[in-house]
Amino acid sequence: MLDSESSMRYAQKVLLRTCAWVGEVVARFWRTVFPCPPITTHQERFCAEVPCHGDAFSFTVTIHELWSCQGKSDVLESAVAERIKAQHMAVERRLRTISRRFPSKAAEEFERAANAALESPTHFPGDLACSYSIHAAPDQELHQHLRDAEIKRLEAHVQDTREKQRLDHVEFMRERWFAFLRKFDGDPLGSLAAQLAGAPDQLANVVAARTAERERLTDELRKLCDTTSEAYRDKDVFEFVTSTDSALSRLLRHVHIENPSEADGGLAGGGGESVNGDGAPHK
Repeated sequence: MLDSESSMRYAQKVLLRTCAWVGEVVARFWRTVFPCPPITTHQERFCAEVPCHGDAFSFTVTIHELWSCQGKSDVLESAVAERIKAQHMAVERRLRTISRRFPSKAAEEFERAANAALESPTHFPGDLACSYSIHAAPDQELHQHLRDAEIKRLEAHVQDTREKQRLDHVEFMRERWFAFLRKFDGDPLGSLAAQLAGAPDQLANVVAARTAERERLTDELRKLCDTTSEAYRDKDVFEFVTSTDSALSRLLRHVHIENPSEADGGLAGGGGESVNGDGAPHK
């Protein structure tokens, strides 16, 4: 019993394969003897203005059509010429129904909806068919308004970017100047070094000016010492030292004599001898 069922299944499979092969051979022979006419195509395009929601503005729509049928091109062109006006009116009516659901700024959404609604080709008698591709754009006045607004937005963005870059540069330079000024803060030679860094060829002038300034300060210090010596005779020593020590110390520091007693080995001692003794001050 099992052997007979297996034999039947095998025979059915062989029969089906044979039938498929025979059908393919017959189809090839039929196409060779009676070839099908080639499919020809014809492209058309037309534009339409369809209203937006509220009818204040319109969408500018370009409809690309691809007509096709089996046969010669002149037959296709004749068939298209007979139906194209009525077809354009029908397409425009469908687009107007769709466009009124979208606001004026939603051209992209309207285009997507229109292409979805006209996705399937329209068929006519005689194997004639027409496929569509919809391109939508905003109203010309609205398009110009949107373009101007976008240009202003881009210009504002560029201006903000430039301003941010300028502020970042100012902040960066401020930090560098802070570091530069702190580095030379308290250093009497810092200003001279900065001058030479900006104008190295002015070395001789800077050195001459520095020498002249030191000579002037030295003369002022000498005059102060002379005045001090004279004042010892007429003023109490404690009161005098208290009133002149601060000014004298600042002047000595300014000319880089931080410790006079160690610098010249006897200025303080000479001052003490002059104060405690009766002799005249040394000059």
